Amino acid sequence: MWAASGLFFLLFVYVGGHGNYFGIWLRDHAGWSEAAVGWQGGIHYACLIAFPLLWGYLIDRSGDPGRVVRFIAIASAVTFLPFAMTTAVVPLVGVTLVFGAFRVGMVTSTDALTLAVVARDGGDYGRARIWGSAGFIAGGFILAGVVSAMGRSAVPGALLVILVLTAALAATLPGRFTTPPQRSESLTAGVRRLLRRSQLRHFLSISFGARLFAQGLYIFLPLHLKDLGVAEAEVPAYWAVGVFSEILLMGNAQRLFGRFTTRRLISLCLALAGLQYGLIGVVTTSGWLYLVMLLHGMSFGIWYYACVTWLGSNVEPSDRARAQGLFQSLSFGIGGTLSAVGCGYLYDHMGGPMMFGVAAAGTLVVAIAAARALP
Repeated sequence: MWAASGLFFLLFVYVGGHGNYFGIWLRDHAGWSEAAVGWQGGIHYACLIAFPLLWGYLIDRSGDPGRVVRFIAIASAVTFLPFAMTTAVVPLVGVTLVFGAFRVGMVTSTDALTLAVVARDGGDYGRARIWGSAGFIAGGFILAGVVSAMGRSAVPGALLVILVLTAALAATLPGRFTTPPQRSESLTAGVRRLLRRSQLRHFLSISFGARLFAQGLYIFLPLHLKDLGVAEAEVPAYWAVGVFSEILLMGNAQRLFGRFTTRRLISLCLALAGLQYGLIGVVTTSGWLYLVMLLHGMSFGIWYYACVTWLGSNVEPSDRARAQGLFQSLSFGIGGTLSAVGCGYLYDHMGGPMMFGVAAAGTLVVAIAAARALP
């Protein structure tokens, strides 16, 4: 379990650093517009449409998620290198596509690796995943220190170092973490067979809707905070508060939420997410925004925990990685792409409060749908 925990930690050190400072680097150092920042994020999320499903298929076929993790981690570090060499829009758009093709497979493959370890050795997925939450906090403050000491120009180099460390850890993964053999069928045939299950279709539809209105928070919250007058060095503290609540809740998820049905738990998480987005749009006092970010523990942490554990319990082990790939592709991929691009234009033309208001209204509609439609 140590290997999975370490991978989650470094995986989200990158996510925390990237989420807090990459958008600021693109706009305030590289000179990109908010719409261009949205398109860059949209291209990254577009990679989530197809590639997690492909990596999940390869994991199911090979029965060795550790081998796939090693390959993806090394390729991610190599393909990110141009970000440390140029700020030009056109080449970096192409680099985003190539880098994203590999990087978006890390969550699916690490989840599959962790579930394989739990099945073999016992343990709790949530206990490993909270190291990712801790990594997210660490990543934000690491980049804050780098920016304070070296300026915004150091952001890509710092992120590259994190990716190299992730690849180094993945290269040391011990042994072979095996999963049951897969049926002898093509990728598309397996996807069609999975989508014939009505419960899975309902689950994926709600997950898509949840991310459709959520990704603006992750791309544009740092810019919104800066526009409210928050210092750059203080931006990671807001995420730290939210992710700390995520750590506390996910570390005790079985005890706190074990008696909740999936429908009730996901509906509650989405309702609180809508409340969080709405409050971010109207609250302008920094102290109150810290309290609002405490809702992140439910709006994302427990929501994601509920989704992954539902897939782990309701999908056969031989199909699990592909089902996780479908979850990533439809929700974070298609939903995230549409959200990133749409939020970029909303933020550019109407500002942060309107963008978060639209996200709040849409998420509350999805929460109501989840309460009625989830299995």
